[in-house]
Parts: sequence; C-alpha cells; structure tokens
Amino acid sequence: MWVSIGPRLEELGPVGDLYVDFVRLGALVYLVDRTTVRNMAFERELKLTVPVSDPDKWNAEAEALEGLLHLLSADYWRLEFVKARNPRKRQAVEAHTSESVLLFSGGADSLSGALVAKARGMTPLLVSHWDFSLVGGAQNRVASELARLQGEDPPRVTVRLGRKQRQLGSGRRFRREGSSRSRSLLFLSLGLAVASINGSDLWMAENGFASLNVPLTGERKAALSTRTTHPGFLGGLKAALGRIGMSVPLSNPFESLTKGEVFVLVKDEIGAQEAARVLSASHSCAKPDRGSDFSGDDHCGLCFGCLVRRAAFLAADLPDETVYIEEELRGSPKREERWGDDWRATYESVRARVVRGVNEADILALGLPDDYDFDSALRVARAGLQELDLVRIP
Repeated sequence: MWVSIGPRLEELGPVGDLYVDFVRLGALVYLVDRTTVRNMAFERELKLTVPVSDPDKWNAEAEALEGLLHLLSADYWRLEFVKARNPRKRQAVEAHTSESVLLFSGGADSLSGALVAKARGMTPLLVSHWDFSLVGGAQNRVASELARLQGEDPPRVTVRLGRKQRQLGSGRRFRREGSSRSRSLLFLSLGLAVASINGSDLWMAENGFASLNVPLTGERKAALSTRTTHPGFLGGLKAALGRIGMSVPLSNPFESLTKGEVFVLVKDEIGAQEAARVLSASHSCAKPDRGSDFSGDDHCGLCFGCLVRRAAFLAADLPDETVYIEEELRGSPKREERWGDDWRATYESVRARVVRGVNEADILALGLPDDYDFDSALRVARAGLQELDLVRIP
C-alpha cells in the first residue's frame, strides 16, 4: 500500500498524538538536514522549532534529543517545541494488523530480516520510506523478490516524503546537502507510528558491525555509515521517548551478527542459490547518484557500504551478482576522474583499521550503554574487520 500522508497520519491508521509529533520531528530534522549545506568545518549549528501536541512533555526532553541528534548527524542541534494547531481531523483508514513491523529500506539487512522472519513462521508488516525515485525503485525491486520467494506480496506500507526543489511562494531553488544521516530518524518515526496502532514490535534489522560504527581512523568519530541502530542512540531514544509517554518496542534482531553472518543465516534458511539471487537484488551503495550512467541496479563498489557488502558475500561463500561500477573500470584512469580521491581515502582507511584491529579500549570508546554485552561487541567488531580483509581493490 503506497500512501501520501497528511498532518495527522490518518492514511496510516489511528495514530496517537505523540507518535504524530515524533514523525513531525523526524520530517523536519530530515528536511533541514537536506537543505543546509555543510561548510568546511563539517559540523553545523541547526535550530529547529517543532509544533507538537504537548510542548511541555517534549521540551522536558529537548536536551536529551539534541544530544541524540548530534550522535546521529555530528551536528549541534537546538530544539524548541511549540503548541501545534489542530488540523481538521479526517477519518483514519483501517490499519494493517501484525504482531511485528519491520523497517524495509531495500538494503540487504532489512531484506534478510524479512526472509528470516518468514522462514520462522512470522509475517512482519514492512514499512518503507523513499524520497528519490531510485530509492523507491530499489525497494520495489526487493519487495518483488520477496513476493516471488513467498508466493504472495508481503504486507507493506510505503510512504513517500521529501522536499520540493523550490520554495513555495518565492520559487527560490533550495540548496541541497549531499549527506542524509538523519533520514533514518524519519524512517524510524514512521515505523514506530505504524507499530503503535496495534502495539506491535518494531524491528530495525541491521548487522551488528554496522551498528557499532567502529571508527576507521583515530580522527573519525565513527565509520562511514549511519548510526541509527547504534546501541547508544537506540537506548537513549527509547529512554527519552519513554519519558515523554511513548511505548518503544524497538529491537535489532541482528545486533550480535556481522553482515556475513546475516548472509549465512539467510543461506541456511532458503538455500545458497536463492540467497545469492535475492541478496544481490538488494541495494547498499551510499553513492547512487554520483554518475548519470548509474542504473537503479548498480553499486559504485568503492564506498564503505559497498565494501561491507562485498565482504559479506565472500564471507558467506555466496556468488555476488551485484553490478559494481568499479569492476567495469578496473585498471582504468576513469576511476580517478569519476570518484576523485574519495574512494581511495575510504579504502585506505578500511585497510588501516583492518591492520590495526580492534581492542578493548576501542570498544569502550564507542559510547555503548552500561548494560551492553561488551564481549559480544568486541567479537562482532573483530569478525567484521576479518570480513573486510577479504576485499581487495586494485
């Protein structure tokens, strides 16, 4: 089911006011993030006024939420919550019923979450968000593979929410920031709104190595991927939203596994041939719009997301049918012309971290919750680096 949502989310079902507030926060954070270009200092100072149903509850948690947003985007946020006007209520649609809701991005991990759940007798409701047609196309392609495997279309809610290219009234073209670290907060808020209707569990399926976000170099605060499923972020968000009055039945079923181990899990459930085919249909590339000759199926092959993906196929001993642009340019000067120095810096950082490894001090510096399994985090980080060591880029 594809929906275009209104201000009270009636198109998703009878969503409670606080969950509507959270979607509003997620949407505004994402739109500001996409519109405010990063300067040479990289970190931005962003102030946001958010209309909500109960400003007192939200303002009491403003400082905690600002800290979480800093963890997510590396920016300094200032939040102020004000009383929202009450839009005219419309009849809410009848919501899907499901014991579990799964955030479905079109990536390999969320696809694996759907496959493993189905193999174990569960049928989660898939919730997707897209803003660019390439992302929506990737999600639809992966959903089609799921339907082929399962013999029926999976239950799914897809929301398109983005920003127009020009400002209303003035017609002025918005600036565009290439990074989109906060998109996952909007994605999460939509999933939580859907899950709240029936009291369902919400799954964010991402491999534990990506969730830990181990920095590749000493100068970095994290790796080159999202921190949405970082245990510190999720734990802090659950606590803040809980104090506001929201139930957050949120979990990551793959937090103790590397991406390669997730792929092995899928292979064990559906067989190597099907696992190779369906996982190759997923999308992991962080630079899908870098070249005009990209298709929706292509991956650059050089970004951190692509390196982890390639490593996972090798670690799971699965044929990788993904189209990597880098493979077509191997040994060609076009690589430098197309990608500049970005690819080299990423790859060299990965190689340096693989050589250095991960020790106990590195894990302690990740900002994990006090009750997090330290030994499990150390194992996952080391195993993830061992998988990356399998990838060699000439």
